[in-house]
Amino acid sequence: MYSKCEKGMLSSVKVFEGILAPRIISWTAMIAGFMQNGLNEDAVGLYRKMLRCGMKENEFSFASILPTQYSQSTWGQFKSYLLKQWRTYWGTAEYNLVRFFFTFAIALMLGSIF
Repeated sequence: MYSKCEKGMLSSVKVFEGILAPRIISWTAMIAGFMQNGLNEDAVGLYRKMLRCGMKENEFSFASILPTQYSQSTWGQFKSYLLKQWRTYWGTAEYNLVRFFFTFAIALMLGSIF
């Protein structure tokens, strides 16, 4: 909640540092707060500190840090998608053979009708 009060997250950090034994939900909330405020390096640093303190990560804390580590621009995502499609579908001989056969069959059907 404090992470939305100000841009630098000073209040959040003070409250978090006041907790004697923070649980995973406190760590995750702080990491997510850093991420939402665009402080990605601070979020990664806090995540590493959490792991060094012996706190086990869960799927929520891990998901909070993912946009920092694996984010791509829209163009990068589009290129990755096209590359995946090419490798998975267009790059296989079976797919190209079936595609050619159905294209030829439909061309013959439409050619005979019109």
